[in-house]
Amino acid sequence: MNKRSNNKVGRRLGSALTLFFSSATLFLACGAEPDASTVATISQALCSDDNDCVDDGNICTEEVCEIAAAGAGAGGAASGECVHNPIPNCCNTSDECNDGKVCTTDTCENLKCVFTPNDEAGCCDGPEDCADATECTTDTCDVATGKCEHESVDGCCPATSCDDGNACTTEVCNDVSGRCNYLVDTECCNIDSECPAAEGACSVAVCNPTTHECGFSAVANCCAAAEDCDDGNPCTDDACTGNACEHVAIDGCCTSDGQCGDDDVCTADLCNATDHVCENSAITDCCTTDDDCADETDCTNDSCDEDTGRCVHKTKPFCCPDTDDCNDGNACTTDSCEDATCSYESTSNCCNTTGDCDDGNPCTADSCDGDNSCAHEEIAGCCLTDDDCDNDGCVAHTCNLETRLCTALPTAGCCADVADCGATGSCVTAACDSAAGSCTTTAEEACCVAAEDCNDGNACTTDSCDSGTCSYEAVADCCELDGDCFDGDSCTVDTCDGNTCSNEAAEGCCLSDADCDDPTPVCHLASARCVEEGAEEPPPTSGEGGSGAGPTTTPNPSSGSGGVVVNNPPTAPAEAKSEDDGGCSCRVASPRAPVGTLSLVLAASLLAFARRSGRRKSSLTP
Repeated sequence: MNKRSNNKVGRRLGSALTLFFSSATLFLACGAEPDASTVATISQALCSDDNDCVDDGNICTEEVCEIAAAGAGAGGAASGECVHNPIPNCCNTSDECNDGKVCTTDTCENLKCVFTPNDEAGCCDGPEDCADATECTTDTCDVATGKCEHESVDGCCPATSCDDGNACTTEVCNDVSGRCNYLVDTECCNIDSECPAAEGACSVAVCNPTTHECGFSAVANCCAAAEDCDDGNPCTDDACTGNACEHVAIDGCCTSDGQCGDDDVCTADLCNATDHVCENSAITDCCTTDDDCADETDCTNDSCDEDTGRCVHKTKPFCCPDTDDCNDGNACTTDSCEDATCSYESTSNCCNTTGDCDDGNPCTADSCDGDNSCAHEEIAGCCLTDDDCDNDGCVAHTCNLETRLCTALPTAGCCADVADCGATGSCVTAACDSAAGSCTTTAEEACCVAAEDCNDGNACTTDSCDSGTCSYEAVADCCELDGDCFDGDSCTVDTCDGNTCSNEAAEGCCLSDADCDDPTPVCHLASARCVEEGAEEPPPTSGEGGSGAGPTTTPNPSSGSGGVVVNNPPTAPAEAKSEDDGGCSCRVASPRAPVGTLSLVLAASLLAFARRSGRRKSSLTP
């Protein structure tokens, strides 16, 4: 801390003590105690010297008591005002150290501002930082960005090119002055006026824009003497007046026949190539009126073409002096001349071309022979109506009016022999009733063409047709009835569902004591049910009678094939069921029937199976 800061600390302490005692004395005299805000207000507003001013807490300000010029208050009372003056180059933070230059880094170190130049190349604070040691630029500094700017000076080189775009100057840059110098080529030109004047009035100076060289060009229609004006035309008088040529036409002079026309079609208008004088000679046989063209013959119309002066003699049609003048070259006419008029009479049945012989009949071939006569030959097979066509048996013929040919249309169902009846297939015999003229077919028995002809309606056979004969092969593991599914086990329920057998175990069924457990360890063979030891028969189930009778087998009167019905004893399981199998009504035997009963059930099932097999076999026979 500097000496000034130390003095400030001492003054602050003395001022505080003086203010404290003065305030205490004042308030005690008034009989009141001052509060803190009152003490601060009094201390900041009134002072007699610097020690009376309260520190504002800023180390970078100095408290000063400024006393008015009138002096201290009456009786030595405080009359000054405290101010806080900033201490130069003192700081609390770096934000207080801005020197306004972009090329320095401003920081506060030990309560002092430090301005350190930065390392950025080309940074400037004024134009003196931007001098580039050349007179061809104006050097300035943009203080807002700290960047130097070098603007080229007009006409200065080498920063600015010395090329002035003038082909007639050589550009040179003066290294000392920095200015461009231009050496002019006196023999070079850019425009005509830069060239020396031409000699004589009939030529002008011209500057070549490509080579920049001067030349001379003749002035059109300019002359110095009459011989300069010769236009090569013998019919003009050529003269030079005021350096300008004049060409005056010579009357009566010509250079071509076209200049000699006299508007008379009966003269030949020519230009004499030697004397250049027109000559108009009369034309022989020229006419001006129709009367000049009479040729003394009645068979022409005579006239004068006024545009050409030539006579025109047009022959009158059919006019003739004699018959020889009337030949029309047609062999089919007789030519004659009567009263100076030709007449032509057609010759009958005469022709010049085949077209002259068309008789309108599409069934004749028309032609013109060498003797100029027509021939009409009938076309074989041609017809005009259906009557021109022959009908035979089962075929009707009609006339096609477009082709003029007869078309055969067979009569449906008509026959002359069996060949007319067409293919009928291997299982059908065809015949033709010649008297009635119609076909008949007879189907052959037990004959087939394809497998669908052999369908026997049995899902358990594979139907096929072999060499015209049906055959039926049994499908393995297929069934139609529950009886087809008998597996010889009395403890299964055998059913046929969707042509597939199902053999499900019967609940509670037994064949020996080994199949039974406590408390019913004994197998009752008559009912195939487990019972308690010593029991003669199992107790009746709900809904059963107590007769205990074993199963019986009786013929099924409703079956046309001698089927059987297996009657269960009264103690049969509730699962036993009856199904209609299409003629054989079977009731599934109860599990664990006695051996005798099981034998009867087995015999009945085998009998039913044998009879069904017999039916199937008979259905397989064609």
